[in-house]
Formats: sequence, C-alpha cells, structure tokens
Amino acid sequence: MLVGTLNREFLAHNAVRSYPLAGDATKRPKMGGDFALPDNLLVAMRLAISASPSEIDVNGFYISRLTVYPEGANLVISYGGSPVGTASLSADTSYTTFPVIGLNDFHGLAGHITLGSFDRSCCWVGDYQFDHSGTKLDPDVIQYAPNSITSITIVTPTRTRRITSGDVCIIGGDKISITITDDDHCPSGPGGTGGPGTGGDDGERDTVVVISRQNDDTGGRGCIRLINGVGPDEDGNIDITPVTPCLKLEKEPGGITINEVCCDPCCGCEELKAITQSIAEIQQGNADIRQYQERMDREMQQLITNLNITGI
Repeated sequence: MLVGTLNREFLAHNAVRSYPLAGDATKRPKMGGDFALPDNLLVAMRLAISASPSEIDVNGFYISRLTVYPEGANLVISYGGSPVGTASLSADTSYTTFPVIGLNDFHGLAGHITLGSFDRSCCWVGDYQFDHSGTKLDPDVIQYAPNSITSITIVTPTRTRRITSGDVCIIGGDKISITITDDDHCPSGPGGTGGPGTGGDDGERDTVVVISRQNDDTGGRGCIRLINGVGPDEDGNIDITPVTPCLKLEKEPGGITINEVCCDPCCGCEELKAITQSIAEIQQGNADIRQYQERMDREMQQLITNLNITGI
C-alpha cells in the first residue's frame, strides 16, 4: 500500500520533460551552437485537423521558427516544409493557453498551445529556425477531427472578405429561396467523391442546402452591374451624387432625370419664333438701306461728272 505518494500535475510534469515535443527531438536550431529549447517553455499543445491518417502523418509536424523577445514569442508550425499554423505567446503569466491559427487552409488546422515559463527569456532573445529533427511534435499533440465547416467566408461585390463563425443564420434575400433536404445524390466537391447514390464519402445521406433564384418579372433582362466601371457597395447600391447645386436628380419610372436648374430659359417657343422673325426683318431692312445708299452714291457720282463736263 502506497502512503503519502504525490504525482505531478500534468503541466508541471511537462515542464520537466520534452512534451509537447517528441522525446527524441534535439530542441536545437539549424544554426547549431549550445542553445536548446528549455523543457519548461511549452508545456501543452493540441492541434486538430480535418483529415484522415491516410492523408496526414501525425509524425510530420514540427516548430519551424521561434522568434523570442522579452515580452513574449511568436512561433510557426510546419508540415512537410510548409507553414501550416502560427501562435503568439505573451510572457505576462505562466501556464497560459493561446490559440493556434491555421495558415494556407491546411485541412482546417486549429488548436491551442500552453506557455510554461519565460524565466530565462533574457538569456536567449532572438530569431531561431528549426528542422524536423529539432522540434518535431509528439504524435499525441495531433488530433484527427471529422470534416466539418468551421467558418464561412463572405465576399461582397467590392471583393471585401469577411469570415463568419459560430452560429450562422442564412436567410434568403430578395428573389432568393433556400431549401434544406436530405439527398443521397449530393454532387462531388473538394475533398469528396459524392456522385449519384453515394451519399458522399461515408455512404450516408447528405443534408443539401439549395440556394436558388426565384422567378421574377424582368422578362429575361439582366441587371446593372457596373456604371462606368464602378460597382455597387456592400448593400448593392451605386450612389449618383450631383457635384453642383445646379444639377437636380429626379426619379421617374424606369429611369433618373438629371436637370440643370440654374439656367432656365427666359422665353418659350412662341417668343423665340417672334424674336427670330424680328431679327430677319431687321436684317432685310439693313439690306434695303445698303441698296439705297449704293444707288445714292451712283447718282451723286453721275452729278459730279455732268458738272465737270459743263464747266460749271
């Protein structure tokens, strides 16, 4: 019978052993030297991936880069030489858990990492790179998770991206209908075979969400997508704003009227017709006067000639 035997708590136990690194990891960076990662720096880690053992080898993960500064550290997790996750650690408190963010859509990788102690951080601040043999992770760190939707990325017409997670409610907007049905004819997609009668990879019936456009009365006409190369905002609107108070926009059925209100005409068509006729009469009168003047000039010249002949 064992009396008075105490076991170390899980995190305290990990602070004096290699975990979450593999037991045979060298903990030394590629540049060599006497530096090695202390056992009490990281005391726990869990990574979940949406993949099967045939796709991912749990022995292939390792910490490829560790940037240490007095206030904390940033680390990069890689698989097969490519970064797949990253985490930022703060040195304020020990035994604190921080999220691991997946990179490059690597099988939906997500997880957490627990910081042990930064007591020795003043001695080894720097930027370190590791290969697989130096910082490979213990296989127990990796957890195969079933394929699932972890987030939905929404792309607006202006190409703005927004990632939504948690409880997401999808509601059909104007002219859009959404139906949910169980179907064993789910079409194939990324990562799945699907096809008629297969029900996806697992042979079960799939839940299918159908988003369709309702019939409308547009008569087959399209819609305006761009005006002079300008697309709509997030609400689907394109604002037309006058740059001067002399322009007035008015809505009409099927269109927009742009009126210039600072230079209204002083007369109508009848008044313009009368003015035009008066101008024509004045022009004709001027022509008659010029003809009369020319005739008078000829007669005066003839009179002068006659006087010269008679010697008067």
